[in-house]
Amino acid sequence: MTLLITILIHTCLLGNGYLMALVLGIKNKIEAVGIAYLLGSGAVSLLFLLNRWLFGLALDGGNFVLSLVMVLAVCLLIIHRREGSFNSLIDGLKLSRPVSLEKIVSFENLLVTMLLIIFSYSFLQNYFLPITDWDSLALYDFRAKVIERTGEMSEGIELGYFFQYPPYTSFLHSFSYIFGIERAKVAYSFIYGSLLMGFYALLKRRQKKWVALLGALTLATDISIFEHSIIAYNNLAYLTFIALGLIYLWFWLLDSQKKDLLVGVLLVGLSTWVRASEPFWALAAVIILLKIFRERKQFRLGILSLLSLWLIYKFWGAYTKHLYVLYNDQVALEKKSVVEKLLARQHSVAAVIGNFKQVTLYFWENVLAVIRPLAPVLGLSVLADLYEKNKNNLLLLIVFLGLFVMIWAGTYVFSLFYDTWDLIGGSLQRVSMPLIPLACFLIFNNSMWNKKLIEKR
Repeated sequence: MTLLITILIHTCLLGNGYLMALVLGIKNKIEAVGIAYLLGSGAVSLLFLLNRWLFGLALDGGNFVLSLVMVLAVCLLIIHRREGSFNSLIDGLKLSRPVSLEKIVSFENLLVTMLLIIFSYSFLQNYFLPITDWDSLALYDFRAKVIERTGEMSEGIELGYFFQYPPYTSFLHSFSYIFGIERAKVAYSFIYGSLLMGFYALLKRRQKKWVALLGALTLATDISIFEHSIIAYNNLAYLTFIALGLIYLWFWLLDSQKKDLLVGVLLVGLSTWVRASEPFWALAAVIILLKIFRERKQFRLGILSLLSLWLIYKFWGAYTKHLYVLYNDQVALEKKSVVEKLLARQHSVAAVIGNFKQVTLYFWENVLAVIRPLAPVLGLSVLADLYEKNKNNLLLLIVFLGLFVMIWAGTYVFSLFYDTWDLIGGSLQRVSMPLIPLACFLIFNNSMWNKKLIEKR
C-alpha cells in the first residue's frame, strides 16, 4: 500500500505536468513525459503555497488535492477553448504501437536497458533508505516535517535559516508526509528521470537515437549527477530546471518556436523556486532580450516571457516579506541583498584585485573537479565545432561560458565579504553542477557524431 500511494502521489504530479506540456505545444510524447514531472511538481507546489497565502488554507492534503485539481482544470479549459474538443489530449494519451522483436534486440535498446537499470537502482535506494543527509535533516526535510505537523511555515520566523531557500523540495517531501508516507526521497528519482528523459528528447531533435541515448547514459553515470539522485538536496532539482530551461531557450534562439520559449521560461523560472540565490536565471533574460531585439516580431511574446520569469523569481521573496511584516520581524525586513551590501561597502582597489589569482585558482580547482571527466572530450568537441564552424553549438557554448563566468563572479564577490571563502569547496562544486548537462549536450550535439566512421559504430 505504501508503494501504491507513493506512486500515486508522484503520478498525479507527472500527469498534471504532462497536460501542461501538451498545452504548451509539446507534441513529442517522450519529451512531454520528460518535462512533465518538473512542470507538474513546480505548478502544484506554487499553488500549494499560493492557496495558503491568499485563502489561508493549511498546507495539508486538502490543499494538495485542490492544487492538483486547479492545474488540471486550467489545462483542460485551455485545451477545450483552443481546439473546441479534447482530440489532441486523447491523441497525446494514446500509447505508441508495439516495437518488433528485431528492433528490441539492438544497440539502442541496450542503452535503454542500462538507463532503466541505473534509474531503478536510484529509485530503490530512495524508496528503502531513509534521509540521512545533513542539510536535508536540518532544513529541507525538517521544514517538511514542520509543515506536516502544523500545516504552515510561520514557525520559521524564529529560525534564521528556515527561509534561506524556497520550499520546492520541502513541499515534495511534505506531499508524502501529509498522507502518512515516509518515502519522500522517491521524488529525487523522478527528478533524475526527468533530467535524463528531457535531455534525451532534446538531443534527439538534432542527433540520431543512439547518439541521444549515449548522451543520456553519459549524463546518468556522471558521478556528481548520480550521487545527487540518491540524496535529498535541492541541487539536482535546480540543475535540472536551469539546464533544460537554457537548452530550450537555445532552441528558441535558433528555431523561433513558441513552445521552446514557453517551456524554457517556465523551467528557468521554476529553478528560482528551488534556489533563488543563484542569478543564473539572468542568462535566460539575456537570451530573450537578444532575440527580441534581433527579431521585433518576437517582442511582445518576449516581454511577456520576461514578466513571467520575473514574477516566479519574486514570488518566494514576496511571501517571506509578507510573513516578516505579519510577525513584525524588523531584523529580517532590514536585511540587505548582496548587491546592496556590495554597493554600500567600501573596497579599495587593492582589496578588490588582491584575491584575484587565489580565488581564480580555487574556483578552477573546484569547478574542474565537477567537469573533469568531461573536460578532455568537451575540449575536443569545441575544437571540432570551431573547425566545422558549427554556429549553433557555439551559441550554446556561449551560454555555457556565461554560466561559468557567473559562478566565478559569485565566488569572487563572496571572497570580498568572508575570510572563509576558501572553505566553500563543496558548495562551489554543487553550484557548478548545471555545467554538467550543458557540457554533455555540447559534446553529443557535435557534428562529428554524424561522420561515417562513427555511424558504423
